[in-house]
Amino acid sequence: MEQSRTIRFLAVLLLLALPSTAEAGRKVFSTASSFKSGLGAAIPGDTLELADGSYDIGGNSLTRSGTADLRIVIKAQNRGKAELKGSSAFTGKGISYVTIEGFLFTGSASTVIKTESCSFMRITRNTFRLNETASGKWVLIGGTYNIATANSQYNRIDHNLFENKKQLGNYITIDGSPSGLGSPEASRYDRIDHNHFRTIGPRAVNEMETIRIGQSEICRSSSYTVVEQNLFEDCDGDPEIISVKTKHSVIRYNTFRRSQGTVCLRSSDSSVVEGNFFFGERKSGTGGVRLYGVGHSVINNYFNGLTGDTWDAALTITNGDAEATGSVTAHWRPQQIMVAFNTFADNANNMQFGFTNNGSYSKAPQNLTIANNIVAGKQNPFVKIITQPTGITYSGNLMFPTGSASIGVTATDAQIRIIDPQLVLADSVWRLTAGSPAIDAATTAAASVLKDITGQPRGTSRDVGAHEFLTGYRFNRPLRAEDVGPNGPDSITVVTSVGRAYATSMVPERWMMLENYPNPFNPATKVRFSIDSDGPVQADVSIYNSVGERIVQIFHGTLHPGTVHEAVFDGSGLAGGVYFCRMTAGARTKTRSILLLK
Repeated sequence: MEQSRTIRFLAVLLLLALPSTAEAGRKVFSTASSFKSGLGAAIPGDTLELADGSYDIGGNSLTRSGTADLRIVIKAQNRGKAELKGSSAFTGKGISYVTIEGFLFTGSASTVIKTESCSFMRITRNTFRLNETASGKWVLIGGTYNIATANSQYNRIDHNLFENKKQLGNYITIDGSPSGLGSPEASRYDRIDHNHFRTIGPRAVNEMETIRIGQSEICRSSSYTVVEQNLFEDCDGDPEIISVKTKHSVIRYNTFRRSQGTVCLRSSDSSVVEGNFFFGERKSGTGGVRLYGVGHSVINNYFNGLTGDTWDAALTITNGDAEATGSVTAHWRPQQIMVAFNTFADNANNMQFGFTNNGSYSKAPQNLTIANNIVAGKQNPFVKIITQPTGITYSGNLMFPTGSASIGVTATDAQIRIIDPQLVLADSVWRLTAGSPAIDAATTAAASVLKDITGQPRGTSRDVGAHEFLTGYRFNRPLRAEDVGPNGPDSITVVTSVGRAYATSMVPERWMMLENYPNPFNPATKVRFSIDSDGPVQADVSIYNSVGERIVQIFHGTLHPGTVHEAVFDGSGLAGGVYFCRMTAGARTKTRSILLLK
């Protein structure tokens, strides 16, 4: 008996000595110290909430990772009600699947969220209103110094408000691993979407961009960064509102209002500026797009009321001071640039080519295609040639100078037709009217542009300018404050891949094609799909009729794991009835029936 009691007693001691198994779940903290302890003990599936109040949590090294199915979520219990002041900051290194959500950042740290070699991080629904005392990069995504591979990818910064920056530095910096070891590499496949950026300034000569993607040491690497569906208001800090210093970046579907400077492809190749709205509202120094490097596309953009000149014209393609193979800090000669299907309306300066910067830039642009653009206004030459580009092709443009304006170049009707485009102001945008000579007038140049600025298909006979004269579903429109930021809706479509996939913020668990929504529908519906492969896969999503004929291809391109994509099918002009949506990704195929009601 005595021996039995001894054995039971030892068994109890052994159980007490074993570490307890923590359970994932919601955990609420009301003090800085308990919150910091919770961060250090987080496990996959935890939601760590900080109660309403004002806290100085100091610096915090995030060391715990979630998983694709069980993220670690670090958030304010109530959005905007947990204020992080003083030296509060988060730093993550080598972690993944962590979300930082809903905080009000008002502290004085130069960088309040920094990730190094992290993946699938999400920074969402926060307000950044720092009490700056020195220069700083408010949010920084990058690699690890002296490690050649960045190991940073698929991070998302969305639905945040950034405001009132007065010191040098950026609201958001996408960096990488500048290193003497191997090839420097940028963070890859990051998304910046549905944020509200406002009031940065006053104007600095340099180092005060709203967003900087890359830097000189990593500019020859491909980042595939996508900046989309953001609203920029009064962003006056730097001549480059967005500075792109990596290859294969995409700036699209953003709205710029009263912002001095340009979207600048500064040290970049093969990047795209697409579907953006630039509204200068006659504010001094407001500009559009400036380009250096090789192989860029500027398509489907709308430029209105811009007043900038030289560096800040609506479209600026200067001379370069080096070839693209030259120094990483040089201004590379612009080459193989396509400017197509844009609308320029009532700007002080529209297109300027070959600025020499007081003679220091001697290498003229080469091989420019200027096709199917509308330009209308009443001042200055529409095309100002400072240095004649080598190999410039005009095709299908429509220009209408009034007042003291002129075309600025000599061209045939096939190159530039001088005629009233008959635009009408609708929803703050100059659009085509039914009798416009731009309708069905585009040439075959820029044949790869398949949609207009709103996301509608251009069809076989395409219209000149940013807008097709169509009445179907409009994916893209000028953004307002209520569309973005911490309180913006989740329902607005997000474009995420470098191709033309439309995606929501969901994270997929498997290879799938979800039920389209709405279904039945009239005239448009959204089809959602994802992959669970180990890497990118070529995919096709098409609509077929009841006898197996393909009606339209709504997606073709590369899908990346980790995102649910969403393509829009517009059934305008089709008869009502049952259609079939088929997704082919790699060797796998899935089909769903969809119902169009008329």
